[in-house]
Amino acid sequence: MKRFLLGLGVVLLLIISTTQSTFATHLMGGEITWECDGNGRYVFTFKVYRDCSGNPISPNSSGLIQIHNYPTAGSVTQIPPSQWTTVTDSDISPDCAGPGSFSCANGDDESVFEYVRTFTRRLNGVPPPQGWIITYDDNARNANDNIVGQPGLTLRAKILPFAGQIADTCSDNSPRFRELATSLICVGIPFSYNHNATDDELDSLVYEWARPLNVIGTGQLYVEGSVPAPINFQSNYSFNSPFPGLTQDVRNVPATIDRNTGEISLTSFTSGKYVSCVKVTAYKCGDPVAEIYRELQANLANSSVCASNDKPVVRPPFQDASNNFTLWNDTVRAGDLVSFNIQIQD
Repeated sequence: MKRFLLGLGVVLLLIISTTQSTFATHLMGGEITWECDGNGRYVFTFKVYRDCSGNPISPNSSGLIQIHNYPTAGSVTQIPPSQWTTVTDSDISPDCAGPGSFSCANGDDESVFEYVRTFTRRLNGVPPPQGWIITYDDNARNANDNIVGQPGLTLRAKILPFAGQIADTCSDNSPRFRELATSLICVGIPFSYNHNATDDELDSLVYEWARPLNVIGTGQLYVEGSVPAPINFQSNYSFNSPFPGLTQDVRNVPATIDRNTGEISLTSFTSGKYVSCVKVTAYKCGDPVAEIYRELQANLANSSVCASNDKPVVRPPFQDASNNFTLWNDTVRAGDLVSFNIQIQD
């Protein structure tokens, strides 16, 4: 009996250890957006990013999609994986020449894997004042240097009510992020980056830092600021100061984000992995109609690629007989010609 209990204890310990390993060190961010399909339905797209130096994941088996305040305020509707469509699973690691090529297959620290899923849903009625809130959550984040521990992750997006909104139908597309989820930043070099959100209706967009969130869990109602709980940051970091600043190194230039353009600028001589979240709010006639969030863990690295990662040199354009202006670029890719027309009005 003692041998049996001892053996059972060892098996349970192995199971617990395996479970902890399965739910650790992989998630580095993601986003949720939507567009109208022309038949009154919402087509939601959610992307999950994985640090390839961590463990593999399967969003369909571990993730959870929920719509909050639907069908009524205070309700939570779950969208099961059987209703998700896989768009692509792909390696989106930085692709540079020579020693700067990274891949998920090699488990490089600089590598990123992207999972893209969609689902289509007709949402009846109109959102309540706090909006319909779509969340995806999973356990757990990859190891990093600016937050405490490795908590879970909740991605979110909000469909907000607005004047003239048509009940029971999708009548407004969310903004969408057009830039790949870049994670590699070279230390000691001034860096500028833009998630490049655009809006099909040309709604006004405002960018700002947002709070990364812990896991929300099944059936819990999203409550702004409390459920799910915001993650805790290490000392000298916060959600609106997520990258190394002067405290870490007097040579650092703290990160800033332009509210109007979304341009993020920083210079860091401090390496490591840092979690940040950017919120984009779309305004229609002065009223907020949508919020999308992109969360991403950036890798500030002393990588070998950084030594040769110079800015491209573009020669001034020249004008030909047809009034076309041509750029000759022999730095980014030798032999490329880029032609474009410019109309000049008096």
